[in-house]
Amino acid sequence: PTPPPPPPAYEPFEARTEEGKIWAPLVNRTRAHPAFCSRFCQPVGKKSPEGTAHVRPRAYGPWCEDHPHVIAIDCEMVECRRGQTVLPDALCRISVVNGLRPEEVLIDTLVRPEWEVGDCRTFVNGIERKHLENVRFTLEHAREFMLSLMSDQTVVVGHAVDNDLKSLRIFHDVCVDSALLYTVKGTQNRTPSLRDLSVALCNKTMPETHDSVNDARTALLAIKTAVGKDLDKEDWEIPRAPGHEERRAEKLRYHRMSRSLSRTPPRRVNGLQHQNRSHSYHFCDHINDGGNDQIHGNRNIPANSKPDQ
Repeated sequence: PTPPPPPPAYEPFEARTEEGKIWAPLVNRTRAHPAFCSRFCQPVGKKSPEGTAHVRPRAYGPWCEDHPHVIAIDCEMVECRRGQTVLPDALCRISVVNGLRPEEVLIDTLVRPEWEVGDCRTFVNGIERKHLENVRFTLEHAREFMLSLMSDQTVVVGHAVDNDLKSLRIFHDVCVDSALLYTVKGTQNRTPSLRDLSVALCNKTMPETHDSVNDARTALLAIKTAVGKDLDKEDWEIPRAPGHEERRAEKLRYHRMSRSLSRTPPRRVNGLQHQNRSHSYHFCDHINDGGNDQIHGNRNIPANSKPDQ
């Protein structure tokens, strides 16, 4: 059979900001990955299962000149259901840090899923059903915040950042994705985990349970080690972190349990099914519980209000 044609070449990023020009080589290297188009080039207007259309950020202009032009993002997702329809990537937490000052958290808040939660994935993200009970901050608020922060020139950094953008129903292709830049040492196309990158490039270990602020910051710091360097001379192969096989086996056991539980009606799924495992989770001090007023840059938007249309 005739092999499929190669994916179309993506146009180089033409940066209009000084920060964008510094990060442009990494944006273009991300775009050169064969999987880039399939992951990031979703048609604008495409609707997700819950009916939310994907949108683009606004064009760069005076309205965003003072905004950070490089940000790092990580989101946590839960599985939701409505009838027989499954939504595997319902946003439940969003964390964004300033790419120029990684210590600055621009937002970190829980997000209320619109559909009934089937699997909280507590073992992965540390979020339990009780954490989401009184949350009023919604996907609409999260999108409004992101679209008031970023323009079509904003460099978005992360690990498998296409998943974060999809959970926000935002189409954006100015990204630096560590999952597309690095491979596991000794393999051709295996993707290293964020833990692998953290140990190899930042010389630090990661907590067992995801903290989306820490994940966003770690991806940023790992990728920053290549900023300003000759990318053709960089070593893009990353060794596995110690304990990888044990964590992989534990993850497989978790996914098997999740598939077994997903066969039961949604109302019978116990969102706290993993609470007795050895991994515990504590929200960092700066996380907003989604029930108080949310601070969006210089604007105060009540969490129970509708975002601006």
